[in-house]
Amino acid sequence: RGNIWFCTDAGVSRFDGYEFENFNTNDGLTDNTVFHMYEDFKGRVWFLTFNSQLCFFEEGKIYPFKHNDKLKRIIPDQYIRSISIDSDETLTFTGNRFGFGTIQKGGAFIYETTTQKDTGEIGIYKDGKDLLVYGLRSFDKENRTDQFDFKTGRVTVEMENGQYGKKIYLFPISTSDFLIYVDGVLGYKKGAEFVSRKLGEKSQGLSKAYIDSKGRVWMAYYNGGIKTYKNIQEAYKGDHPIETLFEGKNISSIFEDHSGGVWLAIQNNGIYYIPKPQIHVQLLGKDELA
Repeated sequence: RGNIWFCTDAGVSRFDGYEFENFNTNDGLTDNTVFHMYEDFKGRVWFLTFNSQLCFFEEGKIYPFKHNDKLKRIIPDQYIRSISIDSDETLTFTGNRFGFGTIQKGGAFIYETTTQKDTGEIGIYKDGKDLLVYGLRSFDKENRTDQFDFKTGRVTVEMENGQYGKKIYLFPISTSDFLIYVDGVLGYKKGAEFVSRKLGEKSQGLSKAYIDSKGRVWMAYYNGGIKTYKNIQEAYKGDHPIETLFEGKNISSIFEDHSGGVWLAIQNNGIYYIPKPQIHVQLLGKDELA
């Protein structure tokens, strides 16, 4: 619909290109701290809040998920990290630390925990028409990351000198490709192929990866700004970035709008907008701004 939504710790905001409209618990949000959003096949925008009580925006109003009582019993001490809703309105969800489950439209639910509660995070990724669940899980307590696919079973990614039980991050590049980052290891899935490499010791952790309409890849690092690459292969190798932006800043989100402008959410620094990414961005010092 051409709107951009923003998650904050004080509610959510919707920007239509001209003005912002803000929503909080007074408008129906189940919690003012919102970590993630998800748009389903009906166009409803779901809000994943700190208290694990889901709600969604539809036709100008915010409504609570009718089975929030079940979520409260299932995962009382963690927030929901990701969800997916299929055409039967079955909701699949994962917790922040462990476990995933489904709740059908009528309320029937299934929940499966990992074998230990401290085994890291899992999440959901759409791989074409099939649902892929990925994450860390304890089997033999080896240094590795396990991916889980409902259709094909487990795929193991070996971690050289990695540590067991670390947080996992996955960044969709297309319907079949993604980058994955866990504890200093960067992986790249292209179709059925998966490769991974250890990043340098001085590398900051990868916080976000995004590919724009021209195929350029934006790689954001914790307190390390952004590096842009001409394609996904160059981004995986980490060689020859086109440009480095916002060094020393922590970028939490990257998004390209319909006109080709790029939006950046920078922790503790608000939102930046680059109308034409091919134009070099130079941040001025205080004296220069004056």
